[in-house]
Amino acid sequence: MPLKTTLPSAAVLMLVLLLAALPISFARGQDKPPVEMLTFDQLLAAGDKLADAKDYAGALARYKDAYEKWVAEVRTLPFKQPVNPKLMTRGELKAYMAKLLEEDYTEEELHFISQTLLAFGLAPKNFDLKKTIIDMHTEEVAGFYDPRKKDMVLIKEAEQKKAGLFDFIFGSTPEFDKEEQKFTLSHEMTHALQDQHYDLRAMQEAVEDDDDMLLAMTALIEGDATVVMMVDMMRGEETAQEVLRTPPAMADAMFSLMRATMPFAAGKTIKNAPAILRESLIYPYHRGTMLVLHMTNRGGFEPVSAAFRDPPLSTEQVIHPEKYAGKKRDVPTALALPDLAPALDKRWKPLGENVMGEFQIAVMLQKQPKAAAAAAGWDGDTYSIFETDAKQTGLVWISTWDSDKEAQEFCRAYQSYLRKKLDVPEAEGEIGDKLRLTKDGAEHRVECRGPDVVAIEGFSEGETGKLIDLAFSAEKSEKKFDITRKPKKQKAEAAAP
Repeated sequence: MPLKTTLPSAAVLMLVLLLAALPISFARGQDKPPVEMLTFDQLLAAGDKLADAKDYAGALARYKDAYEKWVAEVRTLPFKQPVNPKLMTRGELKAYMAKLLEEDYTEEELHFISQTLLAFGLAPKNFDLKKTIIDMHTEEVAGFYDPRKKDMVLIKEAEQKKAGLFDFIFGSTPEFDKEEQKFTLSHEMTHALQDQHYDLRAMQEAVEDDDDMLLAMTALIEGDATVVMMVDMMRGEETAQEVLRTPPAMADAMFSLMRATMPFAAGKTIKNAPAILRESLIYPYHRGTMLVLHMTNRGGFEPVSAAFRDPPLSTEQVIHPEKYAGKKRDVPTALALPDLAPALDKRWKPLGENVMGEFQIAVMLQKQPKAAAAAAGWDGDTYSIFETDAKQTGLVWISTWDSDKEAQEFCRAYQSYLRKKLDVPEAEGEIGDKLRLTKDGAEHRVECRGPDVVAIEGFSEGETGKLIDLAFSAEKSEKKFDITRKPKKQKAEAAAP
């Protein structure tokens, strides 16, 4: 489940941006040199001298001035206004994250997310979502950009971090790592540039009640910034154009290696978090970088800029770039469930609706044979979560697929997943394209009709029979991005590290 919070890092490539923040300011000196007269390298050198003298705010200001020039040149877009750099300690960040979560999420919204994770079997009962979010987004954060105040924050370690795998390889992390701060700046300055030209806050607000679209959009935002950071990291060894022609498969291998080292290098919370939260944090960097390289290989940053005006509509389009940036675009289907109240006892109350999408379905089924294949062929879905005062949870979920065959493949995989989730033997309940199971007095059914699959879980037998037919009658339309659209329910803003 993508959350409107930060994305932790594992080494310098896993760097972060918050799309909702109230940064703690850090004073800048008044004697700013005439930066327009200095080159990029001269500004970096000036910043290094200030950092060596422990004037970290001054160093950050000089680095920012340097990257304001450099990022605009590489990205071929001018900055419309200066960016304000600030510093924050990790302890201050954790206090801030707790305040941010309290301000931007209601208890009802957090409860909806928790019950969604529970209903899909993605987190255990009584899982502490709030604590996990705060801890995951403060353990290894390197920096973030705030689109509301147009401020950028980088992290200054209050004390030396506990050594991990990367510390043993590269040396211990100092209070102010000059090279890491520079790489972080190239990433975060790209976000500031994106925001000035495309209004990141408005883009994400338009899709904040569709997790799949939000993840896809975040992948574009993060992929763009990560590719710019790659250019920075290779500066002096390869030209920008050479880096932009990096094969997406090479980036895939790089991120796969980082994922392999994560059990050793990542923070405790990230390692122990449910897979859906952990994978949703990594996905925008990994798949987003591959998507952006797919575009830069063909036309530099020009098609990337065009993508911000016409962003990917689904994680399917990010996972399979040819379905987004190819000659024949695969536009996903939007599904709208009808009013389900007539089929339900009054004890049920709706908590909310959202979309899973190919990426989250693949993560959910990852322990099933051929999980990626079962999730591929997705064309659209929507789900609704219900709850009773007795804390019973109900799920109504319809998905549509590219073909009857794709639907049947997913249906079989989800049936197997459901049996394991409910701890029911494999042979029990199989009836062709229909599965019917009973657990603790509640019905659980999965049914396939043509290209559509419906799952109804947690209700009584009578309610389930009515809900099945209602779900299959869901209205279908072509999914579109409309930046002027206002979501059904305002939710907290998303992070775009």
